[in-house]
Formats: sequence, C-alpha cells, structure tokens
Amino acid sequence: MGRQHTGAIVNIVSYYFGALPLGIHLAFNGWGLEGLWVGQCIALYLVGAMEWALVAFSDWNLQVKNAFDRMDEGEQIESGGGPLEQAVEQ
Repeated sequence: MGRQHTGAIVNIVSYYFGALPLGIHLAFNGWGLEGLWVGQCIALYLVGAMEWALVAFSDWNLQVKNAFDRMDEGEQIESGGGPLEQAVEQ
C-alpha cells in the first residue's frame, strides 16, 4: 500500500508513548520485571488493533489504482493493463 511511514508512526507512538511509560510505571510500583512485559504486551495489542483498522477501513479501489500508478509501463503490460491492452481493444 506504500504506507510504511504510517506503520512506523503507529509503532513509535505505541511503544515510546505507551509501552515504555506504562512498563516503567508498573516495574517500579510493585510489578517488577513482569510490569515491563505487560507494558510491551499492551503496546503490541495496540499496534495490532491500529494496523488492523488501517487495513480494514482502506479504500481498496483507490489502493489498487495507486499501485498501478506506481508501476512501470512494462509491468502494467505484464499484469494485463497499460497501453498494450488499450491497443488490442481498438
């Protein structure tokens, strides 16, 4: 989908603003090492939920169009699109 930057932002926000503070808080308030792990697990669930939402609510027709726009002309011909297909139809 060409949205690697979105995945990076989701991971940074979840881990640096979610897992790390929560894990440190839990670790130093009675949970110990288990608190660090709980913070990481919660962040992992947050990342999964946010990335699932990005995929589930994407406009897939637009994503396919964007993928074809990023392809070279030769790649479009191999996949059944592009100018060769238009020439055959005429």
